[in-house]
Amino acid sequence: MTKRHWRRVLSLLCSFLMFSVLSVSAKGGSEGGYALFGAKSSDKRANIKATVLIIQDFNGLTDAAMEDAVALCEQYYDQWSVGKERILSQEPMIWETDTLFAERLADELEALDSRLEEEFDAAMDAVYDRIEEKAFELQQLFEESVERLKTGAQIHLPANTGAVYAPYLRNERLWPLRLTFFDHLVENTTLDLVIDFAGEGRSEEAIRSSIVAFDAMMREGRVTWDVSYHIIPDIRLKPEFDMVEDGGSNYFDLVRFLFVLDEVAVTDDEGTVLFSRSLEEPVLFQTITVDDELRFTIRNDDPVVGVASLYYEDLMEWEKTLRSPRKNILLADPSVSIDGSYEEERLAELPPPVRTSAVVEEQGVGADAPASGDDDELAPVMPDIPLFTLDGRQTSFDAVRGGKPAIINYFASWVPPSKAELPYFEEAWRQYGDEIAFIFLAALDGERETEETIGKFIKEFHFEAPIYWDEGIFAFIFNTNSLPTTVFFDKDGRIVTGFLGMMDEQKLHEVIALLLYEG
Repeated sequence: MTKRHWRRVLSLLCSFLMFSVLSVSAKGGSEGGYALFGAKSSDKRANIKATVLIIQDFNGLTDAAMEDAVALCEQYYDQWSVGKERILSQEPMIWETDTLFAERLADELEALDSRLEEEFDAAMDAVYDRIEEKAFELQQLFEESVERLKTGAQIHLPANTGAVYAPYLRNERLWPLRLTFFDHLVENTTLDLVIDFAGEGRSEEAIRSSIVAFDAMMREGRVTWDVSYHIIPDIRLKPEFDMVEDGGSNYFDLVRFLFVLDEVAVTDDEGTVLFSRSLEEPVLFQTITVDDELRFTIRNDDPVVGVASLYYEDLMEWEKTLRSPRKNILLADPSVSIDGSYEEERLAELPPPVRTSAVVEEQGVGADAPASGDDDELAPVMPDIPLFTLDGRQTSFDAVRGGKPAIINYFASWVPPSKAELPYFEEAWRQYGDEIAFIFLAALDGERETEETIGKFIKEFHFEAPIYWDEGIFAFIFNTNSLPTTVFFDKDGRIVTGFLGMMDEQKLHEVIALLLYEG
């Protein structure tokens, strides 16, 4: 028996150890210190810690088994070497021929190999027996822990939180939103969602009705959002050869925990699910690393987050895919079945993103520096949205603007800041109306603001400037629920600057002077 043979035996031991834990590396369990973190708890943080401790114990168990195996290999190799040297150092008996002498030595060497291999196998069986029970116990506990990690955690977003319209142009059936959620383990995460109002067999009237109803509920804070996610431990096995060569620990490397989104749903104030999506390819949106001292590091910048399609194998060696959080997620009526091809087909109909909201959001209330109208990146052209007069006549943004600079003041008569600023906006209209198009855009919602309430406002305040309304497109484009909101445009319809909330009179005249100066 050569040293190479003993190393092969040691390699087989490594294979046994890897096989023992391979069935564990995507399952779970824990004992010892695990109970300190609630091994039976549904708390994700507790089960992450328990999983880390289990992997540490697996590594410790493998270390101990490897040390025993190496000691046995060295012991029996030494015995074999001494026995071999003793056999080969013999002199032939006086009666032995060279052939008989060689045959006797071969027989004795074979007997030595056979005896030591039998003794070695028995010793190794004892090592197997010592680790087998503990490995099985760890496997069961690890299995339980990881199963709890796989159970979906729910994040419930109360009404009027988390979701805003995204800065995209909608089409008549697809509305983009951005949903932001978090909990004690999840840092602020934003997803791009697209609500699909179209459904099989739905009439145009039903689609339009659902759009109007949903928009009203969004603006009035009468919808709630629920997000479900689970956690996958990312465990790597050191290659068998390295395990033999290194003779060290960390055979099982717990690289990170992957946080993946399973489901998104939006419900109305009566608890009815309006739109939802169960993801066949979960979305990887965050990872967490845990050090040996059980300190957590949340990582949204992990390179694996954002990979378009991340492939992995579970313990059954089934290949699975995680998708990027940077891709739009389509939500539809619960009765609609969504798969990847359907989603791709529907999202292809979504208009490209526009950056019209960026200026308003960056400038904010009372911003000091208007954006330059000469920069195409920061000054997109305002779409020619349809507008309606109070007497029902339809026109459009470009038609009202007429090639002049323009100001859109988005207001509601019941909002105190709007009522406070409208008098000096009207005065500016009287003064500059021939050079600048003033578009007073009423936020009609059919309840708090109607044509009737606008009529009362006009009479009460003797308001003479023309008032328009739209179908919610302005608020959608600029991603704003703020009343008032004011946006300024140059003569080409490019955005110059914008303000969320009330503008003071001095600032209004400063921006008007800028519009007139730039022509």
